[in-house]
Formats: sequence, C-alpha cells, structure tokens
Amino acid sequence: YNAADEILMELDMDDMEPFSSMLILESLGKDSYGRSLEEQIGSSRYRQVKNQATALGIDMLLLDDKEAWYAAVLVSQIRLMQMGFDPAWGIETRYTSKAVMDGKTISGLETMKEQLGVLDNMSIDTQAEFLLESLNEQSAAETEMRTIVAAWKTGDIATLEQTMFEGIGELPELYQNLVVLRNKSWAHQLYELDQRNNGMTYLVIVGGMHLVGQDSVQNLLRRKGIGSRQLSN
Repeated sequence: YNAADEILMELDMDDMEPFSSMLILESLGKDSYGRSLEEQIGSSRYRQVKNQATALGIDMLLLDDKEAWYAAVLVSQIRLMQMGFDPAWGIETRYTSKAVMDGKTISGLETMKEQLGVLDNMSIDTQAEFLLESLNEQSAAETEMRTIVAAWKTGDIATLEQTMFEGIGELPELYQNLVVLRNKSWAHQLYELDQRNNGMTYLVIVGGMHLVGQDSVQNLLRRKGIGSRQLSN
C-alpha cells in the first residue's frame, strides 16, 4: 500500500454516488415485467426459498419484489452479518478510507452496472439455484466461513479454492459470469497498464474468489507473460 501510486479495486469506491447506485439497484434488482419472486422462479422453488429463509430468520418481504439474483445477494449479506461479519471492516471499505485520507488515487476495474449486469443477465434457472445455494444450512454456512477465514489468514490457496467454489462450481453459468468473464476483463486491463510502462506502482484489491483456481487473475496474467509470487510473512 505504501509503495502504491494508485489503488485499483473492483469498483471506484470513492467516486460512487449513493443516489446513482440506488437507481442502478432499483433498475436491475427488480423484474422488468413486474413479476414477484414466486412468479419468476415458480411455486415449488419459492416454497423451498420461503421455508429456508424463515428457518434462518430472514423476512420474505425483503425478497418478494426482487429478482432472484438480487435476492441471493441480499441473503448472502444478511447471513454474513448474522455470523458477525461487519461490512465496515471489509478490505475495500478500509482501504478506500485510508486512500482518501492519504490522497491516493482510486480507480475501478468495472462499473457497478457492469458488475451487477453479469448476474442480472443469467438465466432464471441459474438465478434460482444461486438463491437456493445462498440459503444452505446455517451450521454448514458457518463452518464454511470459518474455513475460508482461516485459509485466507494463512494464505492456504488450495483450501480457499475448494471451499469458495464448492457451491458455484456446480453452476457453470454462474461461475463463468461471476468469475471467469470478469477475471479476463481485469487481466486484460492490468496487462494494458503493464504495457504502458509508465513507472506507476498499482495495488490491486479484489475479492479472494478471483485470486484462486485455474482461471484466477494471476494465471490469466501469467499466460500474457506477467509473473507473480505469493507473499509470506
């Protein structure tokens, strides 16, 4: 961080305007035909979602007017907070505040509309399965998060890959849209920055899911001739 001239994040966090962000969520997060969640995913799946959400203490009123992918994102956020994870302590939030205080430039690798669009454009079947996956058993979810945090702290890439992709790896469209296509876009942008050879040092901060597996950003950059090494303390 101290050596970085510019911070690159998934989104340009310091320039995000709350009202514009809300409008994007409203436009993408609700069905354009005005269908309820039940009408989108069918009564059978909706019953499963309702039963699991109720068991987890999640009010269906929060989900009923949302598209299935956005309902899945909301459920994931709610469940993380139920487990004691505070968004204010997220890596991007912390480093955005620090970079603003230190006068460092922050840039985004994609826009909010692009980021959410990859989920919004998925088939309804994949969206529904994504929602059901986000509602898996509480004890299993807590064990999974403990495993992820422990692996992240020790740099255990193999465990991170296995645990993070356990659910979405069974949903090819979700994996392609959420991980592969975005990683390819980011790797291309980073390659272009490297080719400019402008003497700048960049710190790139993205979610851990994008830094593990065969389609990781590092592997894609390696194929373009840019090497990497994992730091250790």
